[in-house]
Amino acid sequence: MADDFKKWCGCGFDDDMEDFFYKLQNFMSYPRYNADPVWKPAMDIFEVEGEIIILIEIAGVKIEDINLSCENGILKISGFRKNEEVKKVNRIGQLEIEYGKFERLVKLSHKVDVDNIKVALDNGIFKINLPLKTVSKTIKITP
Repeated sequence: MADDFKKWCGCGFDDDMEDFFYKLQNFMSYPRYNADPVWKPAMDIFEVEGEIIILIEIAGVKIEDINLSCENGILKISGFRKNEEVKKVNRIGQLEIEYGKFERLVKLSHKVDVDNIKVALDNGIFKINLPLKTVSKTIKITP
């Protein structure tokens, strides 16, 4: 009976088409299938004791292949992950790891001291320490 209702109202077809377009959109969003092949590595951002920490997962990338720039309050982390192994392969069974150009953009607070940024790369995690400026104002209240 439920199938008859779906056929009558057309719900089944719409659901199938919606599912198809959702899957197609996700497929086309993968960098290797679109015109601008830039992938976005996983990133965590959190604040601890007077600084903001950004962790970016970029295994297989050397620190000299990572670019860091700050312009108009936007921190840009970009670089390139090479894969020489894929060039040697006769047949591919599965490709899930992203290679090529990557980029992440982070809007910075005015409280970040961009002149004292520290970076490190350890076990495939790129760590950026952004110290916060100490802002202290004395407000004088007159009765």
